[in-house]
Amino acid sequence: MATERETFHHRNLEAEVLRLARERIETDGIESISLRGLAVELGVNHRALYRHFSDKEHIIMRIADVGFTELMAVCRGAANARNSPAAFADVMDAYAGYALTHAKLYALMLRLPLSQEFAMNSALGARLREMMQIAEATSTASGEPAKARRDRVIRTWAAVHGLLVLYKSGALIIKDDDDARNYIQRTVRSLLK
Repeated sequence: MATERETFHHRNLEAEVLRLARERIETDGIESISLRGLAVELGVNHRALYRHFSDKEHIIMRIADVGFTELMAVCRGAANARNSPAAFADVMDAYAGYALTHAKLYALMLRLPLSQEFAMNSALGARLREMMQIAEATSTASGEPAKARRDRVIRTWAAVHGLLVLYKSGALIIKDDDDARNYIQRTVRSLLK
């Protein structure tokens, strides 16, 4: 008969490592993650983690993939909420809302070598392509050429990301996350005029 530890180890270790690692990242940042530290917290030998993950970066990539999946779901929901010229602004607002709510996870996601992910056609690359497709589909303006639409989407997305980074770094002094989100919403709407 298997002991409780063996059962945990064989059935749930992968999910528990990802859950705990994400929890640590969201509260303490990426620096708080180590395979040994996770193993100690879970009460298993650190070598057991290598059955599921090759290294710390593997865990980080898996957590980032979950983050991008959640982000895309939020953006898709905003895109489908209404079919109007304001839908793109809604998508950017949903994007900013997710990034503010999950600030340390978002920072981790965007620190990855994402251009490599595009080139390798990985799951993360697919999520980023989907983000661009959602943004482009919701930012249609009558008669606007595809290149102009894509350029507008990238400029707006860059502005949202830049404002998020400036706010979280303390360079953009705003009272709290709600005010930051409102500031970003106003900025997006002014860019789309």
